[in-house]
Amino acid sequence: MSVLLDLAYAGDHPRQRLDLYLPDGPHTGPLVVFCHGGAWLSGDRSDVAHVGRFLAGNGCVVVCPSYRLAPEHRFPAQAHDVVSALVWLAAAAAPLGLDRAPLVLAGHSAGAQLATLLALDPRWLPASIEPAGVVGLCGVYDLVAAAGSRWMRSTMLQPALGDDPDLWREASPVTHARSHPARFWLHNAQVDWGLHRHTAALAAALAAHGTAVQTTVAEGRHHLDLVAHLGDEGDATSGLLLGFLRSLAGGSP
Repeated sequence: MSVLLDLAYAGDHPRQRLDLYLPDGPHTGPLVVFCHGGAWLSGDRSDVAHVGRFLAGNGCVVVCPSYRLAPEHRFPAQAHDVVSALVWLAAAAAPLGLDRAPLVLAGHSAGAQLATLLALDPRWLPASIEPAGVVGLCGVYDLVAAAGSRWMRSTMLQPALGDDPDLWREASPVTHARSHPARFWLHNAQVDWGLHRHTAALAAALAAHGTAVQTTVAEGRHHLDLVAHLGDEGDATSGLLLGFLRSLAGGSP
């Protein structure tokens, strides 16, 4: 595979960079944009480099963006940055031969919130950017509900988004559940800090609108180690992820 590192997608901030993973040979899988987690306060694209290599090794083109972090840059700076990365990618798609690959927005934890929010809230993405699939791993989909936990409110939500419940609501993917042409796969670790309830709420809201959604749980995995094992031989989440991507690509990768 080929790996292109530290590509600037917007502005001069050192975190407005992405890494691009290109498989050897034909691009048989979708174009996957994978957003790292870290509660909008930490994390980096290097944390998911192994995900890029794993998926590129299975025929996908993978983009792993970094984004500005709170509390210096409070939400929605993170969403703006991911949108900028997607716009950059749309402009680069044709020269790279990627313009016909189905787009998949994916992420873990806060990255899953970003991926699902951008897909569902039509105010975010240009009409020309249409995801065919959305992958949410251990996502935070109802920030108002999350604020009911004193720990999550004080350690994550307030530092990253401030104290405005209206912003928490607008940043919640479940608020924007609607009929959507993309297929959604929402996956939790067995030990996931109560985020199973977020997944159930979002899945129910999507299904009520007729949107295709499936939910699964990784037995024996924890919120903090689920992504670390992606690409490991025999890892169940890895197999499910490849199966979902294969279904979007018509049987490949």
